[in-house]
Amino acid sequence: MAASQVLCSPELLHSIFYYCRDSRSTLAAAACVNSAWSEEALNVLWGNRDFGENPPVHEGRVLIDLSTGRRQYYASKIRMLHIEHRADVVHASLKDLNFPRLQHLLLNRNYTSGAIGDAPSQYLQPNLEGLEWYSWDSDLTKEFLDQINARCTRLKELTLGDDDNLRTTPEEFFDFLAKNRSISELTIACPDLVQNDLMFYLSERKGLECLALWDRPWDEDIFQKISSEQPHPFDDLRDITLCLKPPAIPFALPLLKNITRINLEIEGDGGAAPEHLATMISLQDMCIRFCDATELPVDGLLAMRSLTNLTRFCFMGHELQSHFSNDNLKSLLSALRQLETFDFPVQCPLSFSALLSISKNCRSIGAITLRGAYDPQRLAEEAEPMFPELQVLVIKGDGSEEIPPRRLDATEIARLICCHAPKLDDLELTDPRLQDVVEAYD
Repeated sequence: MAASQVLCSPELLHSIFYYCRDSRSTLAAAACVNSAWSEEALNVLWGNRDFGENPPVHEGRVLIDLSTGRRQYYASKIRMLHIEHRADVVHASLKDLNFPRLQHLLLNRNYTSGAIGDAPSQYLQPNLEGLEWYSWDSDLTKEFLDQINARCTRLKELTLGDDDNLRTTPEEFFDFLAKNRSISELTIACPDLVQNDLMFYLSERKGLECLALWDRPWDEDIFQKISSEQPHPFDDLRDITLCLKPPAIPFALPLLKNITRINLEIEGDGGAAPEHLATMISLQDMCIRFCDATELPVDGLLAMRSLTNLTRFCFMGHELQSHFSNDNLKSLLSALRQLETFDFPVQCPLSFSALLSISKNCRSIGAITLRGAYDPQRLAEEAEPMFPELQVLVIKGDGSEEIPPRRLDATEIARLICCHAPKLDDLELTDPRLQDVVEAYD
């Protein structure tokens, strides 16, 4: 009797079926057992699907192909709705339906040739927590933003893509954010919406945990103002994406003391960045993209020894240079022992000793990117597997660097790589002299 009661409890059934959320056949079979199982199994089955994704025949058309009388029943269970591929067809078929449980909505008509026309107001439900707006025929106006504030009181995540139909002024968007206190994750790829006044406001906004501002390079003026007038700027922020001009680096980065994840793009010579990144001692995940040729000072790179919580160290750029040596790298990595990703495509005098330093200090390393000449034959000198967790190894070279003559053939070197990186899935050696090794490994 107790077992039958347990297996009829909606809460317990939902928890059990949620573990099967990726197995549609299991959930469909469970829905055929009895009415109690059917209700909860269908809630998970329909509530955990991304409707409208590619290919449309398998997702968005599932709801469309139902009989008209059944569409609302299943629509009431949907929690994630992505209207993207063939958005005109999907939206036209859904526009008379209500989605009371909807929690995440993505609107993007970029993959659609037909006109959509209608404003998507019907999808603004009280339970909505995430809204991604990339493109739509109707304008994103002040009136629509007011509807979001009025209807979506639980909205936590807002993404605005680069859309020609964003007819909201910076002042109206500022007013919208000031009235909405629930948003904690904000992504904006519309540079015209984000002015200095908005950045100043965001620096003092409480509860803002994630901020991504794309396609807008910032200068130093606004960060100087924030530094002088805000006693605790960006206090709750933990995750940030932004683009800086070089003069802004020494003013912006020290303000981000609580950040654990940074995605930073630098327009111009970003050589000063490592020194100031070193002050962000809470960092765990760091990705820096250098848009222009940059010389990275050795002292600045060594200062990053302070980032002892770092699990991802990622530099990106085609023209990065430094005098960073094998000994310098050994010193740096001795403090960064939690690294799982080390992407360092910098032209500098590193050799096979750099791989030894990574192996010794970063035993959990899963991905490595380096630039230069590294003689893989030296793997034969090491008795124990150097990289037991390594899955990705990229070594960029153009063949101009000097390497010792071959003692081993390609098959023998490939076998050494397998022994020292038994979990390696992706091997990329761009030096043309090593292409036979890549082919033998594959």
